[in-house]
Amino acid sequence: MFSIDFKQQATIVLIILLVTLTGFEMFFSYRENKNYYTKRDTLNNIYLSSMAVVLNILLRAGTSMSGPSQTSRILQNRNY
Repeated sequence: MFSIDFKQQATIVLIILLVTLTGFEMFFSYRENKNYYTKRDTLNNIYLSSMAVVLNILLRAGTSMSGPSQTSRILQNRNY
């Protein structure tokens, strides 16, 4: 069964909180005609966020395939 540890739970809660607060800020900005957000800014933020997620996934996949690093093998051999 899939289990979620505390760090993953905290990450999920913080992401939901961030999205919710940003949504409220965008709504009140639109309602008060403050024009804090433009379509271009929103699209740029979505693009940059999605690229950060993709890069993170690729880097994690790349490092998990390579096995233990040279440093961890040295530390294991020296019994630190």
